Amino acid sequence: MLAVIYKKSSFLKTLKYVLGKQDAVIIGKNMTGESADVLNKEFLESKNTNHRVKRHCAHLILSLPKQENIDDLTMSYIAGDFLESMGYRNSNDIIQNVPFVAVRHHDKEHSHIHIVASRVRFDGSCVSDSWDYLKVQNITRTIASLYDLSIAPVSSKAVAQSLSHKNINAEVSPNRSPSIRQINANHQEPSFKETIGEAIENALTNSKNLTEYASNLYDSGVVAKAKFDDRELLGFSYAYKGKYAAGNQISRRYSWNNIQAQWGLVYNPTRDYEPLKQIAEVAIGYKGEGLPDLDIYQNSQDTEIPVTNPHALLYGEMKAILKKPKEQQAYPSIMPPLEDCKVEELSCPEVEELKRNPGKDNQLPRIKKKKTKNQIDL
Repeated sequence: MLAVIYKKSSFLKTLKYVLGKQDAVIIGKNMTGESADVLNKEFLESKNTNHRVKRHCAHLILSLPKQENIDDLTMSYIAGDFLESMGYRNSNDIIQNVPFVAVRHHDKEHSHIHIVASRVRFDGSCVSDSWDYLKVQNITRTIASLYDLSIAPVSSKAVAQSLSHKNINAEVSPNRSPSIRQINANHQEPSFKETIGEAIENALTNSKNLTEYASNLYDSGVVAKAKFDDRELLGFSYAYKGKYAAGNQISRRYSWNNIQAQWGLVYNPTRDYEPLKQIAEVAIGYKGEGLPDLDIYQNSQDTEIPVTNPHALLYGEMKAILKKPKEQQAYPSIMPPLEDCKVEELSCPEVEELKRNPGKDNQLPRIKKKKTKNQIDL
């Protein structure tokens, strides 16, 4: 027995198709209607109890092999068991059920039924569809075993193994299409990312520092292009036959952070900056042809030199200034002019007097402001 699952947004269109066949026979339902229009109204009542569900209509098809033919009553039992196993029905709690109608068709050589069900239960909850396309294989083979029907092949060894725990022997179908990973794994030549990844793995294993790492990659035909901010190393991108990829695009373990943490390769500007810059310049003009011979510059000194970052220098200067006493700081606090501290309004004669005698501004009389009604003398 095989099952097909569709999730649709319209009950009416599905009901008209299922009930519109000339030989359609309703073999099971928990609704009062018989026609598509009446059943649609009943389905809409359950739909309105949960507006978060976008595709309320579940169209389930169960098919038997050509050589197997069973009566309508047995087929209705199979439909009920299938709905209960998939979570559409609960024999112990009525409100956990969904409205459904099961219809049998005879328009094909093989026996099959169509089940139209709501994905919203009577209590407003939604039937989970998590992994239902994989779960339905296990359920249909289990039901077929209970009713002495033939066991159809399954899509994977994992499903066959889970059925074997129930003493059900199911073969793995040879007609299953290979996955993208299987297709890529079976090609004759490795992809450029696989080639770069293998070269990176070998270079990391056989390198003691970043200069050796970049040199080993270069010898294998892979260009490690270093990205700098002034003399600070930000990371690598890799080129092979004109195609570029960042380290984390090939594998997360080849990101710059993981190279430092897991492989212990530390960037030393004195030793590594010039060689990495030299290889990066080659990478800029690299168009996929054979790599030119490169005499990579190596500085045997491992002593660190300060990185000339203007932001870091400015930060260091300001930090040193703040550590000094206020009287020794290069930027002492500056008092504003005395005139800026005055808040009183000056009349025109007072302004003229201030211009004539600028040294006597402190002797100017203060102007008494008029008190408002809301002000109170303190």
